[in-house]
Amino acid sequence: MDILEIEMLLRQIGSRSVYAVKVHDLWDRSGMRTVSDLQRAAYGRVRVWADLKLSDTPQTMAFRAKVVREAGANMLTIHANAGADSIKAALDNGPAEVIAVTVLTSIAPRACEEMYGRSPTEQVKYLAGLAVEQGVRSLVCSGQEVEMLRKEHPDVCLNVPGVRMPGSEMRGQQRVVTPWDAFKLGATRIVLGSDVTKAQNAGAAFAQIMNDTKAQLAAGD
Repeated sequence: MDILEIEMLLRQIGSRSVYAVKVHDLWDRSGMRTVSDLQRAAYGRVRVWADLKLSDTPQTMAFRAKVVREAGANMLTIHANAGADSIKAALDNGPAEVIAVTVLTSIAPRACEEMYGRSPTEQVKYLAGLAVEQGVRSLVCSGQEVEMLRKEHPDVCLNVPGVRMPGSEMRGQQRVVTPWDAFKLGATRIVLGSDVTKAQNAGAAFAQIMNDTKAQLAAGD
């Protein structure tokens, strides 16, 4: 999506209902100016989440995190598997909220075991612990691990992408839950994507997700 498309989307769903706007491909195309362009488009009402998923040497992590901070972004995503020193470098040089990704929600359980020799739950637990030890206070995990992480790290912000409404297309995601199940299991925030951005009427889709989630949470189990 470009800036004009994001501006239109925010108008449809109401920017005051959004905690942050996540950018990645837009940053790749336009660089640092993406932040100021987006802040203008949203009239300063939303935070800018630079979803760059950095994973590199400590020196490179420090440099890139500093660039993101100087651009004015509020949040930055890094990979926890970059290692302790790289995580610390991003924390020391990045914006106020550095968010560590554990295991991508697009990685299926079998693929996770092939890559890491652990199940998603085991790998998420390991990487979350590594990140928190360095001072990270915000993590990304799937809804299938969020209950475990909430027990392990009760005071950490847990961001859950890969949420899908019943009947929605997976669109590359593997470990998914509904928005309300994510919150019931302990999510602090959910990340909405194609269920809104690919909808014919983004405003209506967003409202349905919010209303259904509130109703499900009010109904309890």
